[in-house]
Amino acid sequence: MNKLRTLTFFCIFFIVMTNVVFAADRWQWIASNDSVDFFIDMNTIKSVMDDPHSDKSKIYTWVKSQTTAGGMQSLTKILQDSDLDEDVLADIKNVAYRMSYVECDLEKRQIRTVFSQLFHADATPVENTIKKTPDAEWLPIIPDTRSEMIFNGIQRYISNYTDSLQQNM
Repeated sequence: MNKLRTLTFFCIFFIVMTNVVFAADRWQWIASNDSVDFFIDMNTIKSVMDDPHSDKSKIYTWVKSQTTAGGMQSLTKILQDSDLDEDVLADIKNVAYRMSYVECDLEKRQIRTVFSQLFHADATPVENTIKKTPDAEWLPIIPDTRSEMIFNGIQRYISNYTDSLQQNM
């Protein structure tokens, strides 16, 4: 049973289908690899950046992840090779994207995820996929990982946002 849960979590963790449409004024693409596209919630980041009392070295934002065509091919192979229950497979195949609440410490180059949830294309949550870790450990940014892609994308967005505010002054 633990093996099944572990494999299911692993599969679900890397799943996010490509049929999700993002609101152009809310979600900003920040990074991609062969299997996943990452987007940040500009509303959350702007509220942190525009708050004069917030610590600008620590950024909190939502990250939306969805699989690319290459990611779906990899997932299909994993699922074909698995002996997962049909109900579990159906849930995995119906996942559209993953939402994660991510915290970045820009000065220390650290990141942590305090909440994540998988969603269907109609924005309804996939049952039993909530992961809450409010006391999650801060992790260093490891080169060539998804964490580095997200961290660098957030850092790049903040730099561009700050530059645009200074130009408008």
